[in-house]
Amino acid sequence: MKAFFGTEVKLIVLLSALSLSDVSAEFGIAKPFPPLDNYPVELESFEITCIAYDPAGVVVPQKIEFIRTDIYDTDRVVMENGRIEFTNRSAVVGNGTKLFVTLHISNITIADDSQQKLGTYKCKAYGVVGNSTVGNSTVVAARGFSFNVLRRHEIPRLALPSEFVLQRGQKAVIKSNLTYRGSGAPLLTKLSWFNGDKLLKTQEDPSAEALPAFVIQNPGLEDVGNYRCVLGVMLRRLVAYNVTAETTVKIAPWLEKNEGSKVVNEGQSVELECSARGVALIVEWKIERKTDKTVKTISGCFNASSSDSRYKISTKGSHGQSVMSIKNVKIADTGNYYYCCLPSKCSNIIKKHRCQKFTLLLESAGAKTKASLSVLLGVVAFFALGLNF
Repeated sequence: MKAFFGTEVKLIVLLSALSLSDVSAEFGIAKPFPPLDNYPVELESFEITCIAYDPAGVVVPQKIEFIRTDIYDTDRVVMENGRIEFTNRSAVVGNGTKLFVTLHISNITIADDSQQKLGTYKCKAYGVVGNSTVGNSTVVAARGFSFNVLRRHEIPRLALPSEFVLQRGQKAVIKSNLTYRGSGAPLLTKLSWFNGDKLLKTQEDPSAEALPAFVIQNPGLEDVGNYRCVLGVMLRRLVAYNVTAETTVKIAPWLEKNEGSKVVNEGQSVELECSARGVALIVEWKIERKTDKTVKTISGCFNASSSDSRYKISTKGSHGQSVMSIKNVKIADTGNYYYCCLPSKCSNIIKKHRCQKFTLLLESAGAKTKASLSVLLGVVAFFALGLNF
């Protein structure tokens, strides 16, 4: 008699009034999924699902037990504990009901392996014949499965620096190191580099002696992100496994341009955009007054002052470009020098070669004549990285 979902099913029917031929012989357990011959990794989580179903709808599944059979052929029902739990659900499919029960094991150990003393596993399903004239006849079906636990020492290990800082325009080489080969010298099958979910490069059959590096010829903002190096290996010469190392790639700050100018009517507002680019970008906006040469920090430092409500700092763009807005521009602003500086560590020393210069031209509301206020603005990104400029 062919059983549903394959030939490994044992079907036992306990009847009060009917013979086996009176009840559907299609009730059974599907192959557990993930499929047979699973290889969970030691100390990781693992789950496997068994499904009981009668497509004819004669037998209604009631429950599924997970059982381990030891070397003496003694069955032990697997029970929930701190590492083991079960979840279940059911769904009506065609004429019958499918019962799904999933075994979850956290921190799996070698003791859970199918080859150990409490060896093989099986799912055992119990169903009831739906026809009320039959009474409480019980149908039982069982199917075996196994899994082998991969030991940690079998798996190679990769290493990348936790953070990698690019210099704009200078070729960068990001290299991963194989810090542990793995017991049994597993076969290395493929090395792939990703930025986020985007595949950047793949090399088949990499060398264990020198894994191929990832090279960025002309770094720009598009190259920043979270990079993954994925090494494909073949454990025990039959189990495909991926070893992963990650790094965060940033790019040191630079100035897109050194000068800019704006023309504004007296009493109007003006926006001045810092041309500093980089990731991560934190900007120090400062004002140096021509009359007394004192430096006033507007934003970006713990000692920043907001006493003048006409100044407002905001960001825009995908990489957080910094903008200073000045409301109600006045003739009295003449002679001010505005700076936004590259990493100064909140120092009041202004290094003009590291700043962007802005010239703000004021157009008088009466005479409509332009007068240069000699306003200089310098802009630079402040990074939490110790960068040298």
